[in-house]
Amino acid sequence: CEIAVHGLMDFCLYNVYNYFMDYKLYGVRLGSYLLYKPIYQFLCSKQCDVIDIIKKHNVFEPFTPFSTLVEFCKDYIGYGAKMGEGWLICAEIIEMIKSGVTNIVCTQPFACLPSHICCKGMFKPIKEKYPNLNIIAIDYDAAASKINQENRLKLMLANAKNIVNI
Repeated sequence: CEIAVHGLMDFCLYNVYNYFMDYKLYGVRLGSYLLYKPIYQFLCSKQCDVIDIIKKHNVFEPFTPFSTLVEFCKDYIGYGAKMGEGWLICAEIIEMIKSGVTNIVCTQPFACLPSHICCKGMFKPIKEKYPNLNIIAIDYDAAASKINQENRLKLMLANAKNIVNI
C-alpha cells in the first residue's frame, strides 16, 4: 500500500472558490466574490509555481491544478454541494483514478454526515464510469469499533486490484 493524500492547497482553494459559486448559483455574496477573486488568483498562481518546481525536479508526481480539479466532478455532483468537503471529495477521487490509483480508502472522521452524503453518494456513479475501481469509506469516530474498521480495510485490501489503467 502507498498512501496518496491530497494537499491543503486544494482545500483552501475550494473554500475560496465556493464564494464564486455562491455568487454564480445564488446571486449572493458579491462583496465576498470581489474580495476573494484576487486571493483565488494569487493562490492559483502559487500552486502553479509549486507544480512547475515539482515538474522541474522530476522526483515526485505533480498534482493537478485546481482549475482542472474543478472540472473533474462536473458530471457527478453540483458545485452547490459544499457541506464538509462537498464536491471536492468527488473531484479528488476522480483525480486519483486519472493518476492510476484504483484502490481508494476514503476515511471519514467523527461521523461527518456531509462526508457521508458527498463521498459515499458519489461511489455508485463513479464506479459506473470506472468499473475496476475498488473504493471504500471507513468511519473513524467513537461510535465505530476498531475491529470493524480493520475488517473493512482488510476486506478492501483483499479485493485490491492491480489494474494500472482504468
